[in-house]
Amino acid sequence: MNKIVTVFVGIVLVITLPYAGSGQNRTRYFNRTWIGYHLVVSSGSYASKNAFELLSVNGLQFSQNEIGIGVGLRGYHTPSYNTLPIYLEYNKIFNKSATLLSLDAGTSARISGNFTGGGFFSVGLSQRLLHAKPDLFIGAKYNNEKIVLPFIPNNLTVQLSAIVITISAGF
Repeated sequence: MNKIVTVFVGIVLVITLPYAGSGQNRTRYFNRTWIGYHLVVSSGSYASKNAFELLSVNGLQFSQNEIGIGVGLRGYHTPSYNTLPIYLEYNKIFNKSATLLSLDAGTSARISGNFTGGGFFSVGLSQRLLHAKPDLFIGAKYNNEKIVLPFIPNNLTVQLSAIVITISAGF
């Protein structure tokens, strides 16, 4: 997991550093709130039927690039357990098409349920619906999360994969 976070931070720095010193590109604070519904969560016989998430990211925007730190709540159902994702998020907004590319990597802590949290990453695309304050995006992302189930012999590590439908508002 440490390698994934290191590579993620490196990519974000390479993309955003050219904007940091330029006088013509405005740097500003941003907040983006994500609401998501996990359509399919698969992990063999320990699959959760669905999940909801509420995530909030705060950070800096450099021209069309955003980098921030996020925290949220992800609630899985059948079986029921809740995670607290803490992560880095990078967003690239493509100006002409008003498309947002989102990359996330971080860890998930246990809030409730019989499991141990683990790492996760996600990648997604969203389309801008409203270009005002707040701006509004709707999209989809692929989410992959690892958790450890201690009640299974040998502490089974479960890989949860999901397609997530998202709505995002940013300020």
